[in-house]
Amino acid sequence: MKGDADTGEPGYPCALKGQVERAGGAMTVCLPDLATHPEISEAYRRAIVDGDLEALAHINADALAGMHALHRGELRKLLDEGLREDVPIVDKWGDVVGSRPLANPRSFPFLELSKLVGVTADQQAATPKARGETQRAVSEAQHLEWMRTQAGRFGSPAERPALDPGDPS
Repeated sequence: MKGDADTGEPGYPCALKGQVERAGGAMTVCLPDLATHPEISEAYRRAIVDGDLEALAHINADALAGMHALHRGELRKLLDEGLREDVPIVDKWGDVVGSRPLANPRSFPFLELSKLVGVTADQQAATPKARGETQRAVSEAQHLEWMRTQAGRFGSPAERPALDPGDPS
């Protein structure tokens, strides 16, 4: 029997991963998976030894799909709960005398997950600053391509005429 992923019962292949994550840590790969799934181990070996990143494509695609599913689930919870909680203010007699807003503790990890998944406004070039940076990168790439084509018009450096007869270049 494999056990339960949430409780980390013995036998579950990712019990270690579950324990680490429940303690606030993060593990991106279930280490027993590498030992129990030879195709995963072989994909990593091919990527490391042979430089064959295509071998990791399905593993990375599965991981990204899982991250997006997690992101959607967390967004749903955050929308249901709201971005803030009202925490009661209690006097020395135990009477509630007011409340103060407190950020939903789920919101900060959600923002970090959004960055990992690549769905922030900046990453999607949905802000003026990000659009400007994207346009600048495209312009620089176009300029470099133009320079490359212009340099090709004159042949290799050995074929180009010297500007100064004493200049070997």
